[in-house]
Amino acid sequence: MPDVYAHIVFADIVAGRLGLNLDKSLLYFGSQGPDIIGFMFPSLSGQMHDGDALLLEKLAGDEKLFPVYIGYHTHFSLDNRLHPIIKSHSPTLKTHLLIESCLDQIIVQKYWKKELCLLKMDDYIPVTIPDYISTTLDTIINAEFSFKLPEQFWKSALENYFRIYKEALEGKSDVVISYSEYPQKTLEDLLGLNDFRKLTDAFGNAVEEETLSLSSCIKLKKPSGLKNTPMPLDLSHR
Repeated sequence: MPDVYAHIVFADIVAGRLGLNLDKSLLYFGSQGPDIIGFMFPSLSGQMHDGDALLLEKLAGDEKLFPVYIGYHTHFSLDNRLHPIIKSHSPTLKTHLLIESCLDQIIVQKYWKKELCLLKMDDYIPVTIPDYISTTLDTIINAEFSFKLPEQFWKSALENYFRIYKEALEGKSDVVISYSEYPQKTLEDLLGLNDFRKLTDAFGNAVEEETLSLSSCIKLKKPSGLKNTPMPLDLSHR
């Protein structure tokens, strides 16, 4: 699947294209989908990915969760479009994670004109989430996936998430996440030139498809007080 920043950039572009004025920290939190859970409860994360339609239905039913809902929607959309290519070139977990991390670097360079190594994750994903969000997510997960998360789970999970990716940038990852000095060359070597182009083109195509998909969802799910004015794609960020 795509990794942390590919999901953040994707959610950011799609929300911008739709002109949604959202709480960015909650949008970016949602853009990680069940991946935040995955390092602690991988089986649950897998169930949530498999049950994406049901999960989105439950998230869409609460106006206070709207930024999280949009984030989750973009997460599953990007996974579904990019994961088949990534998986087809992933004989090992190490290779799978390297493809994802190189793609992250390339996406950040292309769309934000930034170097991933200079970004701070807590500028995007919140260190903590509001109690209402965590409580509601706990309730949905317990009801739909028969899994009761531990007390203060989201605090621990986010701390763990930040630690893992900080250590990866420092070359100290204990889950074999690593970054490349030359991400495009590394990814071309791993995928071959044709599939490298397919993967990077798929990201851009996914932006268009998800914008169209969400535009119809928003008409049904958007909170009544939230305005949206479609905006052109802005590739400069921060």
